[in-house]
Amino acid sequence: MAQGLAFYTVVAGAITVGCVYFLTHSGLYTLVATGVGLLLVVLGGAASGPVGASAIETGDAEISGIKVEDMQLSPSPGKFGTRAILIFYGLGLVLWSVVVLTFFRSGLR
Repeated sequence: MAQGLAFYTVVAGAITVGCVYFLTHSGLYTLVATGVGLLLVVLGGAASGPVGASAIETGDAEISGIKVEDMQLSPSPGKFGTRAILIFYGLGLVLWSVVVLTFFRSGLR
C-alpha cells in the first residue's frame, strides 16, 4: 500500500501538476487540476470493490459452515485496484495543486 501511495500520490501527482504549472503558469489550470483530483477521489471512493469480511454476518456464516477468517475477499496485496489508484492519484493532484498555489502564487497568471 505504501508503494502505491508513494508512486501515485508523490511521483505521478507531482509530475502532472508540475507539467501543468510549467507549461501554463496559470492559476486557473492549477485549480482545474485540483477539481479533477477531487473528482478522482470521489470516483475512487464510490467505485465498487471487493467485499470486506466485516460485511458478512458471522452468524449466517457459522450456520452454513463457512469460516469467515479463511475467506480471501480482496485482491492480492501486490496489485493495486482501480479504487486505490484513483484515490491516490486524486490525492496527489490535490496535494500538489495546493503546494503550487501556496508557494508559487507570485508566478501564476
